[in-house]
Amino acid sequence: MNFYKILILVGNFSGSLIFTGAVSAGERSDLDGVWNLVHESARDSVLSGTPPIIMTRAGAEKNAAYDFLQDDPLMRCIPPSISRVMLTPSPLFEIRQHETYVEINYEFMDVKRRVPLDPALDLSDAPLSVPEHPHLGRSVGRYEGEELVIETTNIGEGVFSTHVLVGYYQSDEMKTTERFIPDGDLLEVRITHVDPVYYEEPFDIIYRHHRTESPLLHWGCEPEKACVDPRLCSP
Repeated sequence: MNFYKILILVGNFSGSLIFTGAVSAGERSDLDGVWNLVHESARDSVLSGTPPIIMTRAGAEKNAAYDFLQDDPLMRCIPPSISRVMLTPSPLFEIRQHETYVEINYEFMDVKRRVPLDPALDLSDAPLSVPEHPHLGRSVGRYEGEELVIETTNIGEGVFSTHVLVGYYQSDEMKTTERFIPDGDLLEVRITHVDPVYYEEPFDIIYRHHRTESPLLHWGCEPEKACVDPRLCSP
């Protein structure tokens, strides 16, 4: 059975949502709009080991030494990674497709990405997708049939995730491939992570979303208010 054919209950929504057909291959998908997270696989990886996320020795050592009071970049209003931004359960995200680029705006931490759609553009030459947060890397997007695919490199060394996957790190060799797979008002985002420094093998995080009419709100993180103890979080 297609994984899309599931019943999802979202907040006070009492109806059933069934993933059915798909956009014809070769057509730009109906991705525009605002999306709300209804499921993510990272929690399954922690609780059951499926899909597995296996750290190298170096990754395990970094994880063991993690101290959220001093190491969590969110306490300085810095998003650790796009994967971490998407793991936040309540804030929404928005996709806006244009002729030569895609906007992806996240309510959490007010992250705004601009990803060029240029098959001739080498990743190393791509602009920073979030200039105010250069550690989020350089990205290039393309369409493969109904899927939007975004590849990202030049990601900065640091904490990868602070929620669910608590204290997981990434090296500057981390590369990701995001696949946005639409089916009507439902969307799967599958992010494949490759980081040979801190992980034994590539791993996926799968996010499932429902389209919503709700608008994105301003997050407005302020460093002096975000830190639990400013003495530990000063620059």
